[in-house]
Amino acid sequence: MSDRYGIPYMGSKNKIAEWVVSHFPNKDNFYDLFCGGCSITHCAMEKRMFKNYFINDIKGEMPQLFMDCIDGKYGNEKRWISKEEFDRLKGTGDAYIDICFSFGNNWRKGYAYSKEIEPFKKAFHYAIFFDDYSLMYNDFGVDLSILKNVKGDSYDKYLAAKKILSLELNTNLQHLESYTRLQSLERLQQLKKLNRIGFTINQSCVSYDDVYIKPHSVVYCDIPYKNTESYNEFEFDYDKFYNWCLNQKELVFISEYDMPSDFVCIAEKEKTCQLSATNNALKSVERIFVPKHQYEIIKPKTLFDF
Repeated sequence: MSDRYGIPYMGSKNKIAEWVVSHFPNKDNFYDLFCGGCSITHCAMEKRMFKNYFINDIKGEMPQLFMDCIDGKYGNEKRWISKEEFDRLKGTGDAYIDICFSFGNNWRKGYAYSKEIEPFKKAFHYAIFFDDYSLMYNDFGVDLSILKNVKGDSYDKYLAAKKILSLELNTNLQHLESYTRLQSLERLQQLKKLNRIGFTINQSCVSYDDVYIKPHSVVYCDIPYKNTESYNEFEFDYDKFYNWCLNQKELVFISEYDMPSDFVCIAEKEKTCQLSATNNALKSVERIFVPKHQYEIIKPKTLFDF
């Protein structure tokens, strides 16, 4: 699922990003028009698939965090953000707070952690970033002081601590992974590996149809999936989007569950929804579509065709 104009729930495209980009042909430019957390752009950049990248989202917090991380703004970020601080500071322009400590990467949806789990997350955070093991030991009976001997950075300590907690808490917590994840650290760690050498990145915060598409481009659209969520602010105009796609000369790839008959499904893949509110094993079938008039350009050639 994705939020209005493509802001995804945490990890919504991360696990299938390589599968998505594997269907893109080589071009000069890549447009991620509903970029959300930029997981598809991130993957394409790591593979150095394009020369120029254009990230756009009508809500600018996620792409701003992406750009700030690449520029090194969060190289030494260690802050723990409580619910009280989050409620006071959300929406004020600090992308670290708005994204890394919000539910579903969207501060409008509220704080990332429930009242019950917040103390554990705080204790875990303090142990990793501040070498303060007192909260974890006093409140949860787990001694993480061995982390003092771990060589490396905060992420190395994080991985070691997850292993320790898996052993210590295996019989006590039903959903261990949800307790031992620090989503802020994981997301920032991924982005720190990127740099701009060899290509350019352009950022915008406008409606998809206001972005000028250059020739020799691949366009990717992770639109709000139809019939999956209601939007409190405004509705996404699907008919307008379909017409826009059908008028594009450059190749357009759309992630969706289903599309009208003017579009062709070129690939599909079963995916587990990681943040289902009722079922952690909820399955869905992700599909990639292209406008029918573009299918001849990208369809696999057969011996008969030659």
